[in-house]
Amino acid sequence: MNMKKLLCVLPFLAMMFIACKKKSKEVHVDVYVAGFQHSNTEPLAILWKNGDGIKLVNENWSSARSVVVSDGNLYVIGNVNENGRSMGKLWKNGVPSIITSESSDGNLFSLAVSNNDVYVTGYEYENGKTIAKIWRNGVAINHLNDGNDRGTFPYAVAIKGEDVYVAGYQAKNLDPYVVKIWKNGIATDITSGNSNSIFAYSIAVSENDIYVAGRESTDSEKSIAKLWKNGIPVNLTDGNSYAVANSVVVSGKDVYVAGWEISISGKSTAKLWKNGEGINLTDGTGYAVANSVTVFGDDVYVAGKDNNIAKIWKNGVATNLTDGTWAAESVSVFVSPRQ
Repeated sequence: MNMKKLLCVLPFLAMMFIACKKKSKEVHVDVYVAGFQHSNTEPLAILWKNGDGIKLVNENWSSARSVVVSDGNLYVIGNVNENGRSMGKLWKNGVPSIITSESSDGNLFSLAVSNNDVYVTGYEYENGKTIAKIWRNGVAINHLNDGNDRGTFPYAVAIKGEDVYVAGYQAKNLDPYVVKIWKNGIATDITSGNSNSIFAYSIAVSENDIYVAGRESTDSEKSIAKLWKNGIPVNLTDGNSYAVANSVVVSGKDVYVAGWEISISGKSTAKLWKNGEGINLTDGTGYAVANSVTVFGDDVYVAGKDNNIAKIWKNGVATNLTDGTWAAESVSVFVSPRQ
């Protein structure tokens, strides 16, 4: 081959090498979504894997609340009504176990897994009192209240290193609700208690920063979607509508929040905020919500619903998980590299 031909071939070979290199880095993923779908009159807990739905419960009122994949194991938590009593359950690779007491009502909210330890937040009734708890591997390790309050709701849990963070809200006696962060069971207030309608639903910990997502109601018809960073509030909406921030995740320097906002027409729009800038996931002509957000690589996944259809959005593009025959909703999304 002469030099002229060689010079022509070399760029082509370089391009082929780059293309092959890029292709070799492509990662195939499994997308897990937890939620529920009605069957006749009762909702049933559902887990969708890559769009295929699996019933976690064949009968009785139930809902799946959170899903995590860790070290090849699939974890789902949810609540099931059995024999007239609400029970919090954990499914590990499809096998259920009861987390809350079998002798009293209980509910679970959030799930995190670290070093094969499974952390769950929720509450159960003890001696007529509602006790908020953290369970590790099925054993309660912290009581977040003593039951002598109007309500304590530990909606979210996150793990960083050896530390366990919980976000939620609490009202003592007739005092207003206060948004709180519990670190290893020790509470810190991040709101002053000046507002009676303030709530926290999600927490993310990144480096030395703690993010909490929730809402603050200004009156019966208006609510501000809020994000707290290290206790400092940021309004995601202007307070002229009813809006909620349900989920927060941090990826690099970017902070994503999923939620929803009601328009002037009374319909709701599923929303994603990236670094405070709102993006509409739906057109506002129906009743839509976004409940959960996660990031894998360059892709952003959001779980929620639009009217009666459970949906997932990948980079803003919607996929239906149900056909609308029965009301359904996706509550939690988790993305894992395919094994």
